[in-house]
Amino acid sequence: MKNKIIRTFCLLIYFWSFSQILYSQNSVGISDSANFIPDNSSILHLHSTNKGFLLPSLSPIQINNIYKPATGLLVFDNMKKNFVYWDSSQWIYLNGSGGWSLNGNSGALKSINFIGTSDFKPIEIRTNNIKRGFISEEGQLIWGNTNKLFNQGENATFISNQIFQYPLVAYSMYNGPGIYSKTIENNNTAFPALLGEYSGSYNIGIGIMGISTVENGIGIEGFVLHDTATAGLFNGDLLYTGQLLHISDENLKKDITPLSNVLDKISLINSYEYYFDTQKYSGINMSKNISFGFLAQELQKIYPNLVVEKYIPSYDKNFERQESHKIKTINYIGIIPILLEAIKEQQSEINDMKNKLNYLEKLIEAK
Repeated sequence: MKNKIIRTFCLLIYFWSFSQILYSQNSVGISDSANFIPDNSSILHLHSTNKGFLLPSLSPIQINNIYKPATGLLVFDNMKKNFVYWDSSQWIYLNGSGGWSLNGNSGALKSINFIGTSDFKPIEIRTNNIKRGFISEEGQLIWGNTNKLFNQGENATFISNQIFQYPLVAYSMYNGPGIYSKTIENNNTAFPALLGEYSGSYNIGIGIMGISTVENGIGIEGFVLHDTATAGLFNGDLLYTGQLLHISDENLKKDITPLSNVLDKISLINSYEYYFDTQKYSGINMSKNISFGFLAQELQKIYPNLVVEKYIPSYDKNFERQESHKIKTINYIGIIPILLEAIKEQQSEINDMKNKLNYLEKLIEAK
């Protein structure tokens, strides 16, 4: 016991030789200068001309393992190199590497890191301190001004400079931009943005709207990178006022061979009337009316090139995309040349029969 008291006394003398503990009313000051007077507004005032104050340095795991941290508890994160304090519910990093950097960030976790607000407030986007757009409390992405129906922006790329005030979700692949939107309006006017899905009477869901202003322009283009991919999908009827054209320029073709002897194959193709199984595949939105056509599995045995496998997505009642089904499709337009050649072959046989009949009639008349 005596040795312990002696050691403690020696430590106090050692500490006192390097610093001074000073008192001023209800304040305590620690300084390396004997003339220092602690500020009355601080309960503890540290002072030095060549030293700093070192907080406990902990790793993120050690910080999270602190048992019942007091509100305002301050430590130093030695991994993120930043100060962090407890706000009674979570650890908050001070400005520095723990905040969002103008030069990019690393190590972000989507479960805890985000750009935005934690309350029901919008986010405003500015350049030159002028509002250019914002994300509303409901999650709507709005550019330009903020009138109630739609939003206008200067030099906007939309028709009449209009951007509708409905949620947009962007998707891209191989650096290609895309915009996807869902709009649900019952007995009202729907205003979907690109690739729109809609619900309600007399509403219009616009997939993509494009206007060509030059002679060789294209309003809308779609590309695929895989054979089973589809450049465009219309989950419903397709309505158009122009012509449905198929590329058929001779200059684009090679290994051209005339069709022949197709009549025998045509006789093997069966035609059917049927209904689509809309109960089993309700998410594909197939027609409920009686239909006429072929069975892809049968046609594939006769003309395999006219049958193509594709993936078609299904949707639930909330228009959320579900699983995709791999199905067989038929190139009905590709059947037209075959049917035409079959008609010509059949007509040739009819003409031969007519010639033979005429010959027999002449023989009978000659007798």
